[in-house]
Amino acid sequence: MWHDKTMRHNQGIAKRVSVNSSSTSNIIDVRGHATADDFIKVIVSAGGTLTKGTANTSVKYSSYVSSSTGLQTQAFIENEPINGDYQSIGHGLQARWSYGVTTTNDTWEVECSGSVPEAGSPVKSIQLERR
Repeated sequence: MWHDKTMRHNQGIAKRVSVNSSSTSNIIDVRGHATADDFIKVIVSAGGTLTKGTANTSVKYSSYVSSSTGLQTQAFIENEPINGDYQSIGHGLQARWSYGVTTTNDTWEVECSGSVPEAGSPVKSIQLERR
């Protein structure tokens, strides 16, 4: 429901969709402030090993956002090398991978909401008097 969104949704929540059992790398953080309600698809388009202290040009990712024709249908990033830093995935959000092994077609979904949740307590109280 619309009122069940939290600030965490505004910053994006990453969920594993399909990750190979031999993969050891994962999306470890998502940051930013979402500009739309969406389920962003993030997929490893070329697998390999991410190693600290080594330049990477072969391990790549792509991301897909929703369009008027459906969810996760519009390419936002295509075949971008994973560099170990925060990288754009769409709607104002950035993801960061851990170092390790990735496999082609490892897939995550980042749920986000561009709306800010209502502030304040949902519980209200009043004082009643009997006369």
